[in-house]
Amino acid sequence: YKSRAVVEKVVFKQGQWLNFFKYCEERAISLIPCAADTVSLKFCINQGFKLIKLHGTDLLNIPMLEVISK
Repeated sequence: YKSRAVVEKVVFKQGQWLNFFKYCEERAISLIPCAADTVSLKFCINQGFKLIKLHGTDLLNIPMLEVISK
């Protein structure tokens, strides 16, 4: 993708997400993550999220649906 370098400059790394999740948990802020790929989805599941938003463009994303179904 042409804009990948731009996105990589602003996207959180996993450690930053962990810090953000902890920050929110300490303040009783509820989160509903929206995973963009199977790696992100598995990361959210491993963090204990029971509710994860599935983007409309992933309704036919078989690898994502397989992870969710497990």
